[in-house]
Amino acid sequence: MNSEQIEDTCFPFDSNEEISPISPLQLNEEDENNNECSKLFKMKFKIRKYFLNEKGRKRREKKARKYKPDDIRKKIKVKFHKTLKLIMNNNLKTAGSRKFFKYFPQSFIGNITQKFNLKYLDYTFKELLLTDFSLSHDESRYKRADYKNYLTNKNTVKYLEENNLISINSGFDLIKDMKYKDIFRSYLSSKHFKNSIKELQTKNEDSYYIQEYIRLSKNYLEYFSGNDTTGDEDEINDEINNYLLTDEFDKFRNNFGI
Repeated sequence: MNSEQIEDTCFPFDSNEEISPISPLQLNEEDENNNECSKLFKMKFKIRKYFLNEKGRKRREKKARKYKPDDIRKKIKVKFHKTLKLIMNNNLKTAGSRKFFKYFPQSFIGNITQKFNLKYLDYTFKELLLTDFSLSHDESRYKRADYKNYLTNKNTVKYLEENNLISINSGFDLIKDMKYKDIFRSYLSSKHFKNSIKELQTKNEDSYYIQEYIRLSKNYLEYFSGNDTTGDEDEINDEINNYLLTDEFDKFRNNFGI
């Protein structure tokens, strides 16, 4: 790992001059010519689909499961940890390491309850790696695999502490003391997060889903900290109902095939 990577404000993730933090409420100048991608980040509203019931009354469609906030938060968490693991193992390989990290246990990755996640926001990366999450549940189908991953990660940490040069060259000596919440903040400001949005577009996810993915990513830490200030979603959406009837929205809808 070179000094430029270590000094990167997005460490352990990568950034460059062409990438800046993404917000659904703010569009940076570099995105002005990015066509559909920039339009998504520039939007200040969320889309609700409606239908007429048998009495001719307008009703809002129920969300498909994948649109539910908890399902999106889980996808965000899984993507973040997958990216982190790949980066760390690639750095270890480059540094000549003989040991590598496994994914964090399913009992940690798959748990998106506020109380559970709040507990670990201030944990350092090393503390998380040395936490036996298999003790947090009794599901035998996960317990054995979770404990196996925990042992692998524990042994890798021990190996790196005994091989200081590899620890330094891989960047582990720095990230091991970073708090979990700070690592996630770095991810949001990195090109890896922006690429995750582009992947959703490549998979033809609709604009509403992508907007929710961005919004929930940006409020991920606040949500689990109990400080989510995004406001009541129903009130926010009531404010934009009239917008759905405008010519401007019709133009947007045609652009994205809604």
